[in-house]
Amino acid sequence: MPAPPRPEQREGPTLIRSVQRALSLLSAISDEPDGAPAKRLARVTGLPLATTYHLLRTLAYEGYATCDRQLWTLGPECKRLQP
Repeated sequence: MPAPPRPEQREGPTLIRSVQRALSLLSAISDEPDGAPAKRLARVTGLPLATTYHLLRTLAYEGYATCDRQLWTLGPECKRLQP
């Protein structure tokens, strides 16, 4: 079996999967202006529910998502990024 390619041999950019997942969640949240439960966000992003909860809690801690009555919406840090 051949060895996996070394980093310098890979084509394309190096991507961080956890960042991609978090951004996917933010996009899904932005599509739900009245908020969405974590289960729906997991379903539309294709992420495992446990991963969804972990990422949502991290996004909330950093101010990028908020949760009220189990509905997730964009947090103040996202609004601050808008021009």
